[in-house]
Amino acid sequence: MTAMSILFVTWIFDVAERDRYQQHVRTRVTESLTSIRLRLEQSIHQRLSLAQAIASYFNVMDYQVSADEFKQFIDHLLTKENEVSQIRLYRDQRITHAYPLPLPELSRSETDTIEQALQQQALWVAGPTEDERQAHFILFLPIFSPPTADRPAQIWGMLSMFIPRQHLLSEAGIEILAGHPLSELYSPSTHANKLVYTLVGRHGQGPAGGVFFGRPDLFLKAPIVLTVTLPSGTWRLAGLPAQGWPHAAPVSLWLWAIGLTLALFGALLVFTLFNAPRQLRYAIKQATQKIVELNNAYERFVPNGFLNLLGKESVLTTSLGDQTEREMTVLFSDIRGFTSISEQLSTRENFDYVNHYLGQMEPIIVKHQGLIDKYIGDAIMVLFPTNADDALSCAVDMLKALEQYNILLTAIAYPSIHVGIGLNSGSLMLGIIGGQTRMDSTVIGDTVNLSARIEALTKTYGVPLLITEHTYQRLQDPSQYRIRMVDRVTVKGKSTEVTVYEVYDADPSELKLLKQKTQHIFDQAMSCFQREEFPQALYFFEQVVTTNPEDTVANIYVQETRKILSLTQQQTPMVLVVDDVDINLTVMYEMLSHNGFEVLIADSGEGALETLNYAQPHIILLDVMMPNMDGFEVCRRIKADPKTAHIPIIFTTALSEVENKLKGFKAGAVDYITKPFQSEEVLARVRSHLTIYQLQQRLLATDNELHVQNQALKKRIAMLAKSV
Repeated sequence: MTAMSILFVTWIFDVAERDRYQQHVRTRVTESLTSIRLRLEQSIHQRLSLAQAIASYFNVMDYQVSADEFKQFIDHLLTKENEVSQIRLYRDQRITHAYPLPLPELSRSETDTIEQALQQQALWVAGPTEDERQAHFILFLPIFSPPTADRPAQIWGMLSMFIPRQHLLSEAGIEILAGHPLSELYSPSTHANKLVYTLVGRHGQGPAGGVFFGRPDLFLKAPIVLTVTLPSGTWRLAGLPAQGWPHAAPVSLWLWAIGLTLALFGALLVFTLFNAPRQLRYAIKQATQKIVELNNAYERFVPNGFLNLLGKESVLTTSLGDQTEREMTVLFSDIRGFTSISEQLSTRENFDYVNHYLGQMEPIIVKHQGLIDKYIGDAIMVLFPTNADDALSCAVDMLKALEQYNILLTAIAYPSIHVGIGLNSGSLMLGIIGGQTRMDSTVIGDTVNLSARIEALTKTYGVPLLITEHTYQRLQDPSQYRIRMVDRVTVKGKSTEVTVYEVYDADPSELKLLKQKTQHIFDQAMSCFQREEFPQALYFFEQVVTTNPEDTVANIYVQETRKILSLTQQQTPMVLVVDDVDINLTVMYEMLSHNGFEVLIADSGEGALETLNYAQPHIILLDVMMPNMDGFEVCRRIKADPKTAHIPIIFTTALSEVENKLKGFKAGAVDYITKPFQSEEVLARVRSHLTIYQLQQRLLATDNELHVQNQALKKRIAMLAKSV
């Protein structure tokens, strides 16, 4: 039975290989025929262009050409056309010129062909025709006299060009091999790959023209047939291998030899298994080893640690819905800017890039008793069922190892990897989810969701490692780590605040020392900020930034505190006037400064943008027509910068067309003042938009204040609830 199965498989492979080989041969023949067809058509059209050039010459010479002039012209024209054996000129079915001389007599076939060409009044491809010397293809081209006022164009004569059959076929890539009948056309190839061809369509009459080269019985052997397009009709070019289409593939003999050998050995193996218990026991041992390897492979997808947490001994004992509730620490890690990194690499390089990175992280996670729950693309989710210290130590070691790994990546010209890591501790559910045909192990709970949200906050604060208060409270000795509080936040999807801490043990040495040096100032700043003592908070945060400019968290709080103070403190209205005309700047300055405004001036768009780097005006009066950078472009740049996008802009311009105003509003302006301007109008518009701006800012400040008070109220209510 085994031998029969092997022979049956061998037969299937042989059939498939024969089909493949036959398709390969047919493709080769088709490619050869296509090449020959293109060269045949190209050769005929080249001769046609030559004949048309000669005919054009006679039209120009008004047909009065002597034999010597005809010879000189043809000699010059045929310098590179040695394949043309005869050119003749006819008039009234009489040869008037010939090259080379002497003038031959008209043959019967030539006379008939001239009549056919005259009847069609078009180019006629005749042939092949044979005379006493050799066979030719002949191009007949009617020559028309130019039309006059008295009569239309008429056929004046006929031009013929004789092309030796041997030259035309050689140009097409076909040769007549010595020792074979002239009726057989072959490709100049090796004997094993020799192809035989047949041409049908004498005088361009298609199938009706009959076979004039090749074997007529070729069409009975299912050849490849292509159509050769001529100016006066078509030929049909057929071809197949000289030995006929193959019935077997070159490897068929080897396939059957191997198949018979395998059948013999298969039969012997079955006989041995049934008759040798020792061999049978060995086979059982091998099968058992395969099962063990398979179980080990399954463990890589469903770790034993996860099964142990569920109280299961193996994956075979799990079922849909198995679950347990445990308290753990969850670690989320994600590569920063992976989308831009992946655009620099090919698909395979992306795959290898991520796998090499994950391969660096996995041993560290295992070392700290971590259980990898899943890989989410370039992200890792890890469970720590032991304690929070294992999780935090693992995160620090991951960042330190990544620093060394980046040195290797830089050395081989690959993008460096930067990650964000978030930790949170609490109760969660482990279990098996899915359907009857596809199940997966997973963890569910607010602890997991909050861990993912904290990881996302590392982007906001520009730090690699954040932990929640829940993890901080579960550390055995927080003083062993370098930790500082960075915020109390309400993350997306949550209604209660959570305190977030930065752990900077894995920061570069210089940055870590500066953070440690400024931590007491940073803590004071955070305390003032939480008590809404914003001027004092800004003072301390600025001290931190002065000592450590790379402290991203302190920089964020400096910007945030300044924004809060700008929204809550009263200021003298500041106006920035931008104009390239000095007199306009002077008039505006005098008018606004005398009406209680602080005025800044700039004489170009570039100067205005530079001024905004160190000053924050309440409103901008911007001229439109300025050299280098017009007002529209300046407005677009101001609105594109988050620091200045809120400042209202009023255009001052002599342009009054509606389309210019619409263009200004589209760029971000709030109003237009048309030059020459009136002081009353300028003051009215500035005060009006300044009032609107201040009302908007006060509304934002009130909203922020209410938010802060609301958070404080929630905190007091929670404390009262605990005390009760």
